[in-house]
Amino acid sequence: MADVTLFDPAVLGPDTSAGLYYDPSDATYGGDSQEYGTCAACTGRSLAADWQAYLQDTGASPADITALVDAATAHDRDAIAKRITARTPAAQAKVTAAVAYLALAHETAQYAALEAVTSWDDDANAAAKQKLVAAPARLVAAVKAAAKGATEPFLVQRYAFLELRVRFYRKDFAGVIKLADASLALAAPSPEVKWRAKWYLAGALARAGKRARASLELARIGASYGPLGAEASTDFRPIEDSDWKESLRLAKDPKDKAALWRMVGIRHDGIVAIREIRKLDPGSPLLALLVAREVARLEANPGLAVYDADAQKAAAVAAKKEQAELETIVTAMVSTPSVDRPWFYDLVAGHLAALRGDFARAKPHLEHAMALRPRDARVQNQGRASLALAYASTWKSTPQAETSIATALTGVTADFGRRENLDRTVRGILAAAYLKAGKRVDAEFLMPEPLDPYETSPRTAAERPWTADFLRQMIARSQAPATAWDRMILDRSYTTAHLEMELALRYVLDNDFAAAAKVFADPKAERDQLHVDPFVIHVVDCHDCDQEKYAASPWTHASMVAHLADLATKAAGKGEPAALAALELGNGLYNLTYSGNARVVLAGTHLATTDTRLAAKYYKRAFDLSSNRETKAQAAWLAAKCEVASKFDPKPDEESSATQGAIAATVWYPVVKRFAATKYAKEVLKECGWYATWTGSH
Repeated sequence: MADVTLFDPAVLGPDTSAGLYYDPSDATYGGDSQEYGTCAACTGRSLAADWQAYLQDTGASPADITALVDAATAHDRDAIAKRITARTPAAQAKVTAAVAYLALAHETAQYAALEAVTSWDDDANAAAKQKLVAAPARLVAAVKAAAKGATEPFLVQRYAFLELRVRFYRKDFAGVIKLADASLALAAPSPEVKWRAKWYLAGALARAGKRARASLELARIGASYGPLGAEASTDFRPIEDSDWKESLRLAKDPKDKAALWRMVGIRHDGIVAIREIRKLDPGSPLLALLVAREVARLEANPGLAVYDADAQKAAAVAAKKEQAELETIVTAMVSTPSVDRPWFYDLVAGHLAALRGDFARAKPHLEHAMALRPRDARVQNQGRASLALAYASTWKSTPQAETSIATALTGVTADFGRRENLDRTVRGILAAAYLKAGKRVDAEFLMPEPLDPYETSPRTAAERPWTADFLRQMIARSQAPATAWDRMILDRSYTTAHLEMELALRYVLDNDFAAAAKVFADPKAERDQLHVDPFVIHVVDCHDCDQEKYAASPWTHASMVAHLADLATKAAGKGEPAALAALELGNGLYNLTYSGNARVVLAGTHLATTDTRLAAKYYKRAFDLSSNRETKAQAAWLAAKCEVASKFDPKPDEESSATQGAIAATVWYPVVKRFAATKYAKEVLKECGWYATWTGSH
């Protein structure tokens, strides 16, 4: 969810309804959400806290209490109970009573799993059903008998709940309804037990055909007890319109009616639900969650994910209309005297205005919300985030505007739930604006996007080449940031060290090895171990083979460039040493390209290339300088590989054997054939099917 929206519903505070926040990727509600501290596991935590509080005066450690409650066998429970009472003999009666209850609770729990058993074996199913009906009938009597001896409200409530569960498992739904309606013991002291009992009641009502009342009970649970809100919302599904009307009739007061409409808003139509609840109570605390859900739904606009263009257009138009309606409602709520959490509606009104680029409306709402909650970090974060979006949406490149947006964006702390998407969205808008204004350097810093050497990735700079001059500009901009804007655009963007590494590699591709080596003479320049030998060459390339074989190679960017510079100096000479240096230099340059075996050298840079012309130049020099026929045959073949690469754009998804076979080095294949008697040329003929095909037809 954080990937597609910019409004963080966590501004509502430590609200246990967080499991009901809108998520377009999840058809259910709730789930384990550590981000908000509420989840499906909340029930377990609540029950565990109940037991810790109940047994804390026995002298038992928290670990012992947890072990006692979770113990799977009577032997384990007895052993833990003895350990506790040995330290605090006065607690024996309380611990013994707890153990007796836990024994029945664990015996009962197995039938919850049994009820869900499904087998392809009809006999097994029949046996399971028989066991399910017979055993809980005995347990009802056992639970009622044990409950008579309970005196403390904690155990009295739990025994009543245990009886409720047993009756539910044996499908005594009338008994569940009667017990839940009549038992005062279920109401206290544990809120978790109270509301879970009502959840069983709702289930029994639905199975007994009383769907209207079941819906009302589920609505009450969802509105009153957040930890069960997700489960209640999932179960809420009136089948007929008559069910819904009957639920409304059963709701005798505005609070119950509002709870029902809230469920409708979560399950079906948030805007309608918000309108209806406002009629009942303009300041209802149930409205905030629905508004937060609608903001997320409209921002995510999942309807745009459909492939049909007309459907996309219709969804966009509908979303825009609904957003305008929501903004009108929320703006009115800001000035409603009795409204719950007025700062929240100011935040939403400001955010919606920012989304549509209305800075004049967004700013006062956002600043007012922040002023109302000066010590609320989440509100401050959301206010600054929405302000940054508002500034970006109406961008003007002035020093004052730059300072304002930098202050807003850098003021958002790392724990803001939408930080990643905020940065991506705001910096993306600004990058496009700066590129359009001719400020490419700032545009690139705002939206850094290192390229994968195997793919062409869309860039803010429309794939303009990263020349040495441009890299020098980037390096100059990365140093000594003087203003808040400077610091903001450089934050988590390209570092000077990385840019210097790219500049050195750019010099290599520009055939200026001395300049490249000079850059790496600065120890601050980024340099990584390559995990490949960039100078190894083959008749037929094997990229993956070399990556595996030379993974432990000590070569780094700096040592590779230093060796290239040394080879260039030697290749400038004459005779066989110069020829061999030129040949090895060509190997290094060829391997940097997409066709070579060390293209990882350019990974994470903007310099990935398929251009083999520079390598071909040095192979030709090696051929021209050498008088050794083996060296000349090798140089000719490697030059032929460069020629083939220049004709074939090596993208694996576009390759075909027919295309490959049709490509030939018309300049260098004939030269290689002239050296057919050499050992190297014979290896080429044996290993390279393309060359063999060519020689067979020539």
